[in-house]
Amino acid sequence: LVDHTNVGAAFRSAAALNVDAILVTPSCADPYYRRSVRVSMGTVFQVPWTRWASFPDVSELKKLGFHLIAMALSDNAVSLDTLENSELVRNPTSRLAIMLGTEGTGLTQKAIDAADTVCKIPMGHDVDSLNVAAAAAVSMWALRILRTSHTYAFNTRGNHRVIISAFIKPVPYENHLLFRNTRMLNELIHSVCFVDSF
Repeated sequence: LVDHTNVGAAFRSAAALNVDAILVTPSCADPYYRRSVRVSMGTVFQVPWTRWASFPDVSELKKLGFHLIAMALSDNAVSLDTLENSELVRNPTSRLAIMLGTEGTGLTQKAIDAADTVCKIPMGHDVDSLNVAAAAAVSMWALRILRTSHTYAFNTRGNHRVIISAFIKPVPYENHLLFRNTRMLNELIHSVCFVDSF
């Protein structure tokens, strides 16, 4: 994403919907830029995130058991309604990575080809697309994996379910450093959201 407003909005939605972490590509706008921080209501300091240096190579995520979902208006895309009710999403052990494209052009074909599933949001009134921040919120809500704790998933162990809560649990800054090491992903993260294209 190149718009700091969209970055901040995506972080706010991610925090509210208990996304475990956000991976941004090297070209993504800075989440710590003041406009991003303001729009996020400070959640850029709560949701663990890091720049994914190996992008566009997503093989490591796949090795860790993540199912990559590309949000795109492709001919072979499945409806978000269908995916929301699938065993993949209902299974509490699933690890999902939602890929969102940049403003205007969306995901590249290379990104779409790398995904395990291509998904689109059903829309009416001949509307063909949503703002990426809105699409992020809709997809995170529909594809959330419920667990039984009110805290972020990296504060729990095992295959727990998190009840989506109305409050945000503050996360100590030092916890963000855990996500600088991708080896921690295998133990700590169940769902991840990309906020950029490649």
